[in-house]
Amino acid sequence: MTTLLLTTTDGLTKKQAAMFWRTFGAACSEQGIRDKDARETYRRRVLLETTGKLHMGNLNRTRDYERVMMRLCQDAGDYEGACRYVGGNEKRIAALVEACLWQVMDLATIESALKVQAPDSFACRNDGIQYVLAICKQAGIRTYTGDSQYWMDISKGLLSSVFKMLDTHRRRMLKRCAPDMPLKFDMGTQYFMRGGVVKATNEATEAPSAFKVKVVV
Repeated sequence: MTTLLLTTTDGLTKKQAAMFWRTFGAACSEQGIRDKDARETYRRRVLLETTGKLHMGNLNRTRDYERVMMRLCQDAGDYEGACRYVGGNEKRIAALVEACLWQVMDLATIESALKVQAPDSFACRNDGIQYVLAICKQAGIRTYTGDSQYWMDISKGLLSSVFKMLDTHRRRMLKRCAPDMPLKFDMGTQYFMRGGVVKATNEATEAPSAFKVKVVV
């Protein structure tokens, strides 16, 4: 194993290489990837999708490393770990919260539509927004509107707890309205309903702008 690290991770420090393999193993376990060939295919896909490179020896020790590690942490379900890379802890967790807020609104909108036979899209979307605002109020988060957006003041010390709380709501709602859909969080996912069936797309590259988090002391 030591020889493998030295020959395939020349672009990284020994400490970075060790962290990579540890996080890579956790990501494989989380996604149920156990076959040797499947693990190698997954490793190469992650490298290509995050850095455009196929070989670890070509990775640089700064931006390439951070992009790969952020992706592996997310795939491993370690969102707080992901926040250590690319952009800083607070900024990254705030982005995760914004994405999860939008997803919870999507699912609350879908649940509202499923309750009526002839759903009104505007009314159902408003139900979704009100559901999110009610969650924030219950959690003691100050919310206000501005520039057609809903802003949330969240203490930097509570960011991680708020994300976990929102993700719990998201998972529960997903189990109710789409029990066969993966529960794993992906900040690019958006949920919608078509033909009475709940669907998801992960084509989004960042959270929509309806919800914004302001980190306060």
